[in-house]
Amino acid sequence: MRLSSRIIALSAVAVLPALAIQGWHEVALRQSRIAGVEQEARRFALQSASEVARLLEGARGMLAAVGEAHLRNGTFPGCSEGLAALNGRMERYGSIGIADAEGNILCSSNGAAPPRSIADRAYFKAALATGQFQVGEFVTSTDRPPFLPVALPILEAGVPAIVAIASFQGAWLSANLVVAGALPPGGSVTVADRNGVIVARYPQAERFIATRIPDAFRHLVNAREAGVMQVTSQDGTHRMLAYLPVDTPPLPGLYLSAGYGTAAAFAEIDRATRRAVLMILAGLASALAAAWVFGRLALRDPVDRLLDAMRRWTAG
Repeated sequence: MRLSSRIIALSAVAVLPALAIQGWHEVALRQSRIAGVEQEARRFALQSASEVARLLEGARGMLAAVGEAHLRNGTFPGCSEGLAALNGRMERYGSIGIADAEGNILCSSNGAAPPRSIADRAYFKAALATGQFQVGEFVTSTDRPPFLPVALPILEAGVPAIVAIASFQGAWLSANLVVAGALPPGGSVTVADRNGVIVARYPQAERFIATRIPDAFRHLVNAREAGVMQVTSQDGTHRMLAYLPVDTPPLPGLYLSAGYGTAAAFAEIDRATRRAVLMILAGLASALAAAWVFGRLALRDPVDRLLDAMRRWTAG
């Protein structure tokens, strides 16, 4: 190997520690950012869950008031009209109604429209069995928009006497999932029932409502505990996904996941990495060029002249 080539190789080797330091720095920086994004995703999921829980608590309070009033006054002419007027002022609900302990609808904001009995509905049975507010499974119908039913038993002497019911409209719930300005870049929120049917989604609600969570993520719905993972969502976006399985506080009967877009989260790190790599490559190129020039002018040419003189001297 020529002397100048050895000098160039030595210069290249000298840059390797800088590359190693940059690589270590990049790994440490990314690990730190990943931990930060995971924390942000958890915070966003809990914030979204709190917002949904607030809406459900509002529904529980409304049903308690309506049910108690009905229990005191009994079924009366104009009950359905009164519930229809109340429902007209609360666009979040598709319907509001009262059922007896056998599941027969006593009055409803939908008037005489079906169903006339909810005795076979799982959420109604659970409300009677537990005496507690219940969130049902998402319902799709050909004659009305998809909705999420909720029920509250009204007790008399410790026994459910009637059950107040209402239904959240999926489109309204989707539009109110996220507090204004709280959605992070590339973020998303998904709410599903215990069967994995999507109840509400933001953004792109019209695309996802009433569809099932993909099989690859279905196990998260009934996972043993909340968690965070990196995924590629159905819309093709890479996200850090924080999820709350069904019945994880503060959500009864619902699954929630909140995604934090990783592209935006790592954009600054990627830019800094590119700048650092370009600077190292520029330094390497400069070092190699300087080594070549030094080896050529300061060493190779004088040594070649010396060797040529020796050959000529030897040849007489």
